[in-house]
Amino acid sequence: MKLIHSLVGMFALSILSLSVQAKQWHEVKVVQAGKAQSGAYFVYLTDQTTENSEFENKLFRLSDGVNATGLAIALEGITEGRKIRVLSNIDELAESKMPYIDVIYLMDKLVD
Repeated sequence: MKLIHSLVGMFALSILSLSVQAKQWHEVKVVQAGKAQSGAYFVYLTDQTTENSEFENKLFRLSDGVNATGLAIALEGITEGRKIRVLSNIDELAESKMPYIDVIYLMDKLVD
């Protein structure tokens, strides 16, 4: 019985931690991408997930796990005129904070 209570408790904690760290997917147009003098990779993005964009020309930093590969994907999006899909913490942050991108991939859809 103790084991069941422990498992239920661990499950509840994992659900709670996921909701606190919830991130959201966005389909975006890459406006600009590059590498800063500090070595950080960045992109400027415009949301194209819905008709009412949540952000326009917003600066994002690529997380350590994405870095150069993410930059290559972003540049491909610019060159090909295709949307990029990103998973970021933008919905969790105040407007003045710089959001991070944790996952990025190229889509088949053309930018609007």
